[in-house]
Amino acid sequence: MTTTRDFVQCLAEWRRMAHVFNPWSDTDERDQPGINAPLIRQQQLAAYLQARQTSVKVILIAEALSCRGGRFTGIAMTSERILLGNDTKLNSFAKGTDRGPVPDYMPGSATRTSCRDTLPRMTDREYGVYERTASVVWQTMLSNGFGPTEFALWNAFPFHPFADEDTESNRRPSNSELRATVEILTDFISLFPRNVRFVALGREAESALLGHPMRPLHELVRHPTARAANPANSALRAKNRPMGKLDEVIRRLALGRY
Repeated sequence: MTTTRDFVQCLAEWRRMAHVFNPWSDTDERDQPGINAPLIRQQQLAAYLQARQTSVKVILIAEALSCRGGRFTGIAMTSERILLGNDTKLNSFAKGTDRGPVPDYMPGSATRTSCRDTLPRMTDREYGVYERTASVVWQTMLSNGFGPTEFALWNAFPFHPFADEDTESNRRPSNSELRATVEILTDFISLFPRNVRFVALGREAESALLGHPMRPLHELVRHPTARAANPANSALRAKNRPMGKLDEVIRRLALGRY
């Protein structure tokens, strides 16, 4: 059975891919100088996974790591703003009040890896890099009664794919990239109990789950920050499985006690 340490080490040693940033081994000018940013992200991911191995109830799978979230934290759909305890709206969901200690999302203390001088937004420089998807997903889970360690987040493509030479951009992973990293998703799923429930955020995530040897049962939802779009072709509309809304699906899972 894969251990969290082996899993994170595998990510750090994964072969380099063109126009792909590996946050557990790569660094660039957006990382804080004078620190070992990839090692910090390895440690944060390991702590995050270890804390959830026996308590997780739901696993959410999205498409790929973004340029503003896991690229800096090493944790899918999780921003620096969250780990540093500076996402005030999220904190209120977790505590149920505006007062009290900041929840332990990881657990343990978090270290920012972003370089303040390279960030154009003043709020990012002061509070840590913010990512909208991360906040929406975490808020949805916490507001529906899930504790921080009762859900885990991952991506069909575990790294950050970017367009051309622009490392601050996001792009969809190619089919060849998804095929090349399918074993990583298999190893990730093997870290957790078999009775965990899955939620696929978008069709790329669902395709990855359908291609998994276990073909885990899952709910399909629209990505929470993507606009709903219907195919122009009526035959394609009929063929495509309808996607639910994340909040509605998570609420139903919570009411059914998972």
